[in-house]
Amino acid sequence: MVGSYEGTGKDIIAARKILQTGKLDSEVKIPLDLKIQLAVKLVDWYDSADAKAYVKKMLTKGVKSLIDSGNLELIQVLLEKTDLITKKNVDKYIQYAIDTKQQEIYLTLIHHKDEIGAYTEISKKFRL
Repeated sequence: MVGSYEGTGKDIIAARKILQTGKLDSEVKIPLDLKIQLAVKLVDWYDSADAKAYVKKMLTKGVKSLIDSGNLELIQVLLEKTDLITKKNVDKYIQYAIDTKQQEIYLTLIHHKDEIGAYTEISKKFRL
């Protein structure tokens, strides 16, 4: 039972339980977008390994959910505090941000792509 824990430990355990079960209690089901937001907040506040594992598992749906809601703040947390958005998957998130007309998120992802070196220099591709 969550109520038996004291202080911030109680918050972490309650949040962990929500991520694992997807429910606050047996009556309340939490939508994906809220679970993703909660998980990213836990990564931000506590560097929670459980939250990172959840975000990694739900990455594509989760990032798309954050883009849909225009949640630039949490996307920035993902970019700064995890290595989940990689050279391999950044292009699909950039394209999704373009498709959903989320310009600030698109620009942030483009900047991230540049920082992780996902652009291949043209001179390296074409050696004479």
